Amino acid sequence: MKKLYIKYGCIFLILAFLSSAQAQISGIINAYTKVTAIDPSCPTLTVTTTSGFAIGDKVLVIQMKGATVSTANNTAFGDITAYNNAGNYEFTEIEDIQGLNILLKYDLLRAYTPAGLVQLVTIPQYTDVIVTGTLTAQAWNGNTGGVLVFEASGTVTMNADIDVSGLGFRGGKTNMNNAGNNPCGSNIITTANTNVLAAGKGESISEYITGSENGYGKQANGGGGGLSNNTGGGGGGNFASGGKGGNQAVIAATNGGCNPAFGVGNGGIGGIALTYSNAQNRLFLGGGGGAGQQNNLHNGGHSTPGGNGGGIVLIKALSIVGNNFSIKNRGILSAGPSPAVGDAGGGGGGSGTVAIECPTFNTLNVDVSGGNGDNVSDGTGRNIGPGGGGGGGLLWVSTSTVSSNISSIVIGGAAGISSVSNYNHGAVSGNPGGTLTGLVIPRSNVPSACSLPLSLIDLKLSQLQNKIILDWTISQNPDAKYFEIQKSVDGYSFETIEKTNASLNSSYATYSFTDPNASEQNGLYYRLIQIDSDGGTHTLGTRFINTCNTEQWLTITPNPFNDYITIKAQSAITSIQIFNTNGKLIEVYGNMVAESTKQINTNTWNKGIYIFKVVNEEGYTFYKLLK
Repeated sequence: MKKLYIKYGCIFLILAFLSSAQAQISGIINAYTKVTAIDPSCPTLTVTTTSGFAIGDKVLVIQMKGATVSTANNTAFGDITAYNNAGNYEFTEIEDIQGLNILLKYDLLRAYTPAGLVQLVTIPQYTDVIVTGTLTAQAWNGNTGGVLVFEASGTVTMNADIDVSGLGFRGGKTNMNNAGNNPCGSNIITTANTNVLAAGKGESISEYITGSENGYGKQANGGGGGLSNNTGGGGGGNFASGGKGGNQAVIAATNGGCNPAFGVGNGGIGGIALTYSNAQNRLFLGGGGGAGQQNNLHNGGHSTPGGNGGGIVLIKALSIVGNNFSIKNRGILSAGPSPAVGDAGGGGGGSGTVAIECPTFNTLNVDVSGGNGDNVSDGTGRNIGPGGGGGGGLLWVSTSTVSSNISSIVIGGAAGISSVSNYNHGAVSGNPGGTLTGLVIPRSNVPSACSLPLSLIDLKLSQLQNKIILDWTISQNPDAKYFEIQKSVDGYSFETIEKTNASLNSSYATYSFTDPNASEQNGLYYRLIQIDSDGGTHTLGTRFINTCNTEQWLTITPNPFNDYITIKAQSAITSIQIFNTNGKLIEVYGNMVAESTKQINTNTWNKGIYIFKVVNEEGYTFYKLLK
């Protein structure tokens, strides 16, 4: 988790200690990166970026797609023929970062296929944690996102909602306008996205087949698109299937509609229901709804794209106090201007998945409803195809029964309505979702054969006038030959500015380097690299420091310490809270005025790492010390 502070026009980031007692969270707390290659023997993940990831982080490996589907040119198109590795996931931990390669501490339990869009997501760690503002996730963008995950060894208290509605698989795109070419009774199961007679299918756990992106056949749990003349898109699916899209434009006269004798046309087929079980233990995003077919842009009309599916919420905690707030993970209505006018409506997105490994709940609401199909209106008196409703999602808990303290909403999304006659004109609501029990989050405890014999205890930056001081402490580093200190102004392009030989101390060693050339700008990044005797390299960490403010809050010495520590406050301090690594509050000290000194007797403290939370009028920051 990152805290953002602004002072004197300078922006700087301070990494917060995530295991601190009563941590407060809101917004997006996870970092995401796409996995492009996997070496399971080590195991090592090659990723597109390591920004936001650090050695020692707990992480989620999850495959978002990869299922194969039937390509038959009939209504079986899009039926799943094999799930393959789609939906596989597990918790693990980062052992090392080398360039764009992330070495895991434990062997992978499950198989993954990078072509099926595997992503790595950080898992923030807390003791007790309070949700103080809406907690959410990065939206799925075709490579990463859609997942909110965290762990709390204590209690999660909700003083606000958790909401990942509409952050899952994306709705189908509207077709190109086909004014003047409106055949009735179309029957296009699958076609290319350039076909003006067929709208796009919703995104799903199966990747689109080139040349088959549009048409009324579903795409696994993605809804099928509408067809000419103006049929609606099908709803996305997840635990439950989505509803069919509405019928073609019909009017008894020949005012741009189809005479009923031509038939009702083929609205998009709803996305299918996916298979969930404790034996398979897979997690899926809600499917996107199919788009409605359009041909009236020239008259100011428009169809609407399909709605997005819900995301994935994955929580491990000792207890959750909901305070009647909600975990919302709904499919949503079309993101386009609603309702559709003179053209067909998009299908609603399928709801997402909420998976919780927790024994105790209190007054928690969970909403995994499907998204509603889009309504339609027409000024010429035609009934046009509304969108089908999205299928309901899944609430999955680790207990043997769903607690009576959880109130769940699992309804399917409603079918859209044609405003001319105020009825659904053939559109069908999504089916209701459901609940499962017995969830066990997969996590490996088999150490990798490539596990490293080193541990970064501490890495911090401080500033003295125009000089930057980098201090770090390493334990058990027999393989280290030397360290490189690298500097960057943007966090991307680094240059090596110093090399420091490694100590042969077998327990721990402390190091310090002073950069005399800290430029007068908003901030600098420093990166620490370890080079082993065999040539191996390890990124130990990257830190940022605000160099436009030369005033430092305080210094704490020595580090490591034994019987006492000395705290010198350069500026006024409101409080100092000291925690052990389990998040237990050890001691609290009150105000310190600027340029004051405090000595603390630590001879009764156990050996280990201690976290100092320092608070002043600007906010707070953390220091880590070793005894």
